Amino acid sequence: MFINDDFVFLHLQKAAGTFVADRLSQRLPGTIRDGHTCLHEGKRGRIVAAAIRDPWDWYVSLWAYGCMGEGGLRGRLTSSQHQVRRRVLGDVLSGRMRPKDAIAHLRRDNDRDPAAWCDLYASAEDADRFRTWLRAILNLPAACYLPEGYPDLPMCGRVGFMTFRVLRLFTDWAAWKAGALTVRTPDDALAFYYRHGIVDHILKTERIAEDLERLLAKLDRSEKFEAPAAPAKSNRSRRRPHMDYYDPDTFALVQEKDRMVIEAFGYAPSECAR
Repeated sequence: MFINDDFVFLHLQKAAGTFVADRLSQRLPGTIRDGHTCLHEGKRGRIVAAAIRDPWDWYVSLWAYGCMGEGGLRGRLTSSQHQVRRRVLGDVLSGRMRPKDAIAHLRRDNDRDPAAWCDLYASAEDADRFRTWLRAILNLPAACYLPEGYPDLPMCGRVGFMTFRVLRLFTDWAAWKAGALTVRTPDDALAFYYRHGIVDHILKTERIAEDLERLLAKLDRSEKFEAPAAPAKSNRSRRRPHMDYYDPDTFALVQEKDRMVIEAFGYAPSECAR
C-alpha cells in the first residue's frame, strides 16, 4: 500500500503493485506500508486507487511465482505439519488466534500432503501441473488449506481465491468484517463489491503504464515516462503466455468462480482467451 493524506494505492498480489507503488513514491509525498495491507481506518475522504489483473493470467502468475520458490501461498501449501503446528501455537500464545480456531485450523490441515503440493510447483512450464493445482485451490477440500482466513468463510470453495482477495482489499474494512459471512456465491460477491467497494480509480495490469499516467494526471502530478519491459519485475514470475496453461474446463472454472472480478472490472472471456 502507498498512502498519504489525500490518496491511497491498494496493493493486490500479482497485479503490478510493486511497480505502481514504486512509481508513486517517486512522484508523490507519502509512505509505502508493508505487504498487501487493507485500509483498516477507512477512506477518510481520500482518493483510492488499485490495480487489477485478468483473472486467468492472475492464477498462472500466482502459481508460477510459487514455482520459483516464492510467495506466501506456496509456503502455506508446502509447509510441513510440524511447521504449521508451531506457527499456530505461536498465533495462539500471541493472541492472534483463538484456541478453538486453532483446533479447527489444525483439523482442516491434517489431510494436506506437503509433498504433493511441492510436486505441483515443480515446473512453471508444465500445464498439467498448473491445471491440477488450479482445480485443487478452487474447490473443496483443498480450498480449506488456503491462507488469510478464506477457509473460515462460507465462500470457501464456492468463490475464487482471487475474488476473496479483491473483496477483502477493495471494500470498506468495517463492512467486510461485518458482512463477509454473508458472501456465499459469485452473485453475492458481486453485490457485496458494488455495495461496499471503496476504489475510485482502477489500473489494469495489461496497460499499467498508461493507466498510471492517467492516474497521475488526475492527481495533477502527470509526468510522461517509458513503460519498463517488465512492470513489477521484482516479483515477476517466469512462465509461458497464460492461455497456454488452460484447457476448456479450467478456463470455465475461473469464469465461474471469479465472475465477480470478470464482471466488475470488464474482463470479457472472449478477449482474455486470445
